[in-house]
Amino acid sequence: KDYRAALTRTLLSTRNQVQANQPVKNNPAFTISNFPRLDHLSSANTLTANDNHVDAIGMFEKLRETMIEEGKKTRESFDQLKEEMSQRYNAYEQELSNLKSKVAMLDNQLAQHDLVQQETMILITSIIQVIKSGM
Repeated sequence: KDYRAALTRTLLSTRNQVQANQPVKNNPAFTISNFPRLDHLSSANTLTANDNHVDAIGMFEKLRETMIEEGKKTRESFDQLKEEMSQRYNAYEQELSNLKSKVAMLDNQLAQHDLVQQETMILITSIIQVIKSGM
């Protein structure tokens, strides 16, 4: 145990001395000589990432085209609905106009019937008076 304790103290003291002798590098400046080398496989990974990027662009392009087509279909259906609503409105306007003319005709006929009824009442009243005076 004493041997291990002495060895640990020795290692720690030599380590502290080595660290004290080295300058502190908070922001090391890289040069061509000490710049870390890139792994050759990283370029292949970059190519794969670019392929995925191209696939994503293709997917977004297809999505955009699909959205444009759906927008066209929606506009066409709205235009068709607008045309149908316009035709229905015109048909309802025509039907309303026909109903108004029928109402006017019925009002006219009712007024004529009222006149005939009044004339008939006057005639009946006159006949009754003639009959009463002749008796």
